[in-house]
Amino acid sequence: MSDPPSIDFAAEWDTVLNRRTAVENIYDVALQLAEPLRVAAIADRVEVTPGTAQKYLRFLTELGVVKKACDVPATYERNDAFRVAANRAVPD
Repeated sequence: MSDPPSIDFAAEWDTVLNRRTAVENIYDVALQLAEPLRVAAIADRVEVTPGTAQKYLRFLTELGVVKKACDVPATYERNDAFRVAANRAVPD
């Protein structure tokens, strides 16, 4: 009997993560926010510029995923009402 193929799960996971877009990464961070976080800190977590993070956070605000907690410095927090609405959505 032959040995099973060797699978490098870490390398496969890295490949998956590297294919993700900035907005997908920012969305993931937004869903994990336990407290308000500055745009610069969110940008650092997903390794994008603050301008890119700001652009996608505005988009996620329009969708209701996050809400702006403070203007100066620009700070966002998770919108818990979005999670409640998503959990109560009627399936197709």
